[in-house]
Amino acid sequence: SKKDNLKELARVDAVLSNMIKNLISKYEKLMMFYKNWVNSRRFLYTLYRNWSNDIQKGWLILENLVYNNDSAVLSIYEIYSAERKESPIDKILKDLNLYYKVKNEILFDSPILMDLKVRKVILKFFK
Repeated sequence: SKKDNLKELARVDAVLSNMIKNLISKYEKLMMFYKNWVNSRRFLYTLYRNWSNDIQKGWLILENLVYNNDSAVLSIYEIYSAERKESPIDKILKDLNLYYKVKNEILFDSPILMDLKVRKVILKFFK
């Protein structure tokens, strides 16, 4: 009968609506996981991409790293030529400034040998 068919269609509609809601919920959870994963890796990727062991650009030595998904604090020594054009630390700051609030503090910057200098920098990043 038409009445039974309408009831069956309403039941199927309710089942499909619930399935769609469940799929949307799963999709949103996956997207949130993906965004968190990308954000948590962005910091490490930027460090890796800009890390330098070239004395002409700036040789970086990591003293300390405290890191979670929302913030990081790094303590870095940089040995560099006084004639360099751009510091790897400056590149790291520029890249991460797109995604984080950045604060840096130079604890010291001193000559060590000929045109080489050393500086200690504390970098702080927050979402």
